[in-house]
Amino acid sequence: AVADRSLKAVVSTQSTGTHFNKLTKPELCKLFEEACGLVYPTLRAVEGMWDGQDVEDEFRRRYTKEVEDAREERDSLFRKTVELQDKVVALQEKLLDLQNQQLNKVTETVQRDLRTFSAVVTQNCKTVMAPKRLQAAISKVAIPHPPVEYDRSKNLMVFGLPESETEGESAGELKDKVVELLADLDEKPLLSAKRIGLKAFGKVRPIVVTLETRTMLLGLLKKAKKLRETEKFSRVYLSRDLSPEERTERRSLYRTVSELQEENPRRRFRVKDGTIQMSPS
Repeated sequence: AVADRSLKAVVSTQSTGTHFNKLTKPELCKLFEEACGLVYPTLRAVEGMWDGQDVEDEFRRRYTKEVEDAREERDSLFRKTVELQDKVVALQEKLLDLQNQQLNKVTETVQRDLRTFSAVVTQNCKTVMAPKRLQAAISKVAIPHPPVEYDRSKNLMVFGLPESETEGESAGELKDKVVELLADLDEKPLLSAKRIGLKAFGKVRPIVVTLETRTMLLGLLKKAKKLRETEKFSRVYLSRDLSPEERTERRSLYRTVSELQEENPRRRFRVKDGTIQMSPS
């Protein structure tokens, strides 16, 4: 329609009253060229209109895709946020479980330590309040001059020193064995020695060694642990001479130490000065 109107305008301008059918061939050609010159820009303008529509459609498609991508990213972030929240909740629950376990462990440890301390105090009280010790304490207060008893203050007990099972052992041979034993402790005191108890097959009787002074006895007892480092006397044990009552108390103390050590393997217990001592874990 636009082209037709342009052609008519050209015809009306060129002919100016001249009938279209009366134009010559050259005039018609010139008129056609002028008409084409008007129609071509019109067609380009129309084509440009269609190009603008394509650009708008392309813009809409891109905008729609960007919006869809943004929505997908938003949904993905939301899902990740929910997952992180679930992980936080799970970690909080795990932390609470660990705290409860630690609290229970601490409670058990405290209760076990209280039982251990109670057992140590009970055993030490039994030792301190033993009839023999009470009697000795009362005697010191009530009797100005108590009767003379067997003096054990300078006696050293030797356990585990081999004894011949077939041949008799003379006093000289026994003394030589004890002297050799004490020489490994760098001590050569004057002494007398004798085995006590009845001789029996497969049993090594202990030896009572009487020293000159109690200072010698205490010095040997301090060095006694060095015997464990020797090859010949590693199984020999030294102790002071205990009365029957003291030996009973000592066995009771060591039995209690063994039980406590079994119940509390992470602690260390020992008998010292007639009482049980407990070291921290």
